[in-house]
Amino acid sequence: MGSGEAFRQAAAIVREQAAAWDRVVVVVSAMSGVTDALVRGARTAAAGDGETYGAIAAELRARHRDVVGALPSLDGEGAALLADVDGVLDAFATFCRSVHVLGEATPRAMDAISSLGERLSAGILAAQQRGQDADARPVMSPMRQRYVHSHTRNPKRDRKRSQYKDDTCRRVVPMGAGD
Repeated sequence: MGSGEAFRQAAAIVREQAAAWDRVVVVVSAMSGVTDALVRGARTAAAGDGETYGAIAAELRARHRDVVGALPSLDGEGAALLADVDGVLDAFATFCRSVHVLGEATPRAMDAISSLGERLSAGILAAQQRGQDADARPVMSPMRQRYVHSHTRNPKRDRKRSQYKDDTCRRVVPMGAGD
């Protein structure tokens, strides 16, 4: 998804499928080129460049703001959605600042950084769906819990899974970020 039109098309597909199925879960991708830009920012920060990630954050902020501005029917959610976009990209800058100071990008840091594009897309698509009277919200799947603790009992994770099942049974359209 690389434009407001692509988000509108995705939203139409989600609405069509939500009408046809009892439960719908949508897994989104980052806008085209976003994950590569996020990874480039982290790698240049690890290599000692303390400026490139800031330029990348500014470019991504402008792209996502343009998409949000082009979307119809956000029903007053536009300002909150833009604040969410800013928050995610502020987190990117903070991650990269930390990577720059440490001089290395650990696998965990790279996972966190490279997933931010999907978080942005999930929030935008969910807001657009809500603007069209769908009960939709972004649901982030915590990679670390899913992979590291997949064979252990974890009461907090089990409660989240239970809540997720309950949400999908109530015809909520969760917008999940693929990771």
